[in-house]
Amino acid sequence: MSTRQLSFLVFVFFHAVLFSQGNAVLKEKARLEMEKENYSQAIKLYTALIQTDPFDYSNFQNRALCYQHKNQYDKSISDCDKALALNLNMANKHYTLWIKGVAYYSLRNWVEALRNIDSCSVYYYENPEVIGAKAAVLYELKQYIRVIRECNSILEMPEVSRQDSIITYSMLGFSYLRLDSLPWSVRYADKLFKMDPLSDSYLYLKAAIYNTQDSTQKAADCYSAIIRSDSSDAHAYYCRGTMFNSLEFYTLAIKDLKKSLAMSENDLYNGNYQLGNSYYGLKKYETAISYYNKCLKIKPESSDIHNQIGWMYFLSRKYQEGLVYVDKALKFDDKNSNAYDTRGAIFYRLGKYDQAIKDFEQVLEIDSLCLNSYYFRALCYIGKHEPVKACSDLTSLRNLTRVKPYILPEGEKPVEELTAQVCGKE
Repeated sequence: MSTRQLSFLVFVFFHAVLFSQGNAVLKEKARLEMEKENYSQAIKLYTALIQTDPFDYSNFQNRALCYQHKNQYDKSISDCDKALALNLNMANKHYTLWIKGVAYYSLRNWVEALRNIDSCSVYYYENPEVIGAKAAVLYELKQYIRVIRECNSILEMPEVSRQDSIITYSMLGFSYLRLDSLPWSVRYADKLFKMDPLSDSYLYLKAAIYNTQDSTQKAADCYSAIIRSDSSDAHAYYCRGTMFNSLEFYTLAIKDLKKSLAMSENDLYNGNYQLGNSYYGLKKYETAISYYNKCLKIKPESSDIHNQIGWMYFLSRKYQEGLVYVDKALKFDDKNSNAYDTRGAIFYRLGKYDQAIKDFEQVLEIDSLCLNSYYFRALCYIGKHEPVKACSDLTSLRNLTRVKPYILPEGEKPVEELTAQVCGKE
């Protein structure tokens, strides 16, 4: 070997050593920044490491974690994909799938979240956190039987922490509630109560149970207890706001719902929808429409929201505007019975009785218990001077209201008065 060749090899060797030492120092700095939760600085350091060594998967993994902490989930997923493209051993592959699954969960992309978490759960099959996350995704996908199966597998593990047990009991309780198995749901609520009667998990589940039992005030009291223990819980304010709407405490509902939206955007669609309902209850229809329109910005093809706006215009006596929204509602869902009902009511007010009756018949084919359709079809028959048919609808309506209350639209005649007028006094 010549002197020149030897010198070159020595140079390469020492350059590699220095490069390795430099990367090690940079990695340690990045790790420390992560520990201090200085994620922006850590990202810069990991980016520098990636530029010098694009084949080190750990830099992509760690940067993906930093992006998650900064709620930059798309970037986190991208880094996970880059790490997975490298030659990873089994442990690192499944850990990367876990990071990616959590990112998709945060984006509320339940299908991709399940695909990744389910893949990594093969490796982490005795990890309650991973199996619990899988159960949580399945819950969002409404696969409640599978949720119960996964939760039971957690409870069978040799070492389950108290916190994991609380989360598992909560998911079991909610899953059984969604399956209409109230006794089983109550059973797990009782288990949570024994562990901690003031825990949010117990109070949320108990509130849901009360709600199914139409004990709305008790449900609201549970959410109030959660708020007393944690005034930063945006979801508790949202839930209490929905209860106040059900109780027709609309001003209190608005206060809670606005507070929830100011604290978190997790319930942005539902929060605006409930605010629309609050102002609807207060008969402030234009304000209600403004909140329903915010919902449309999030879900522009929502048939239900288009119909709700159509109904607000009906109540505001702006019938042509209402027709525009109801027609869109039916374009997006031609089996939306509420939309046919709204359009029928608008046609009635416009004096188009035959078109209205046709819509009400469509409603009653889908939902034979729609009280509003019986009422307005009766009005149409009165307008067409067909008292026998009107009387038949009013009789059906009166029979149904014995088991289901009917809220009369503003400005319309009471059912009893119409019945006496058309059918004769009883």
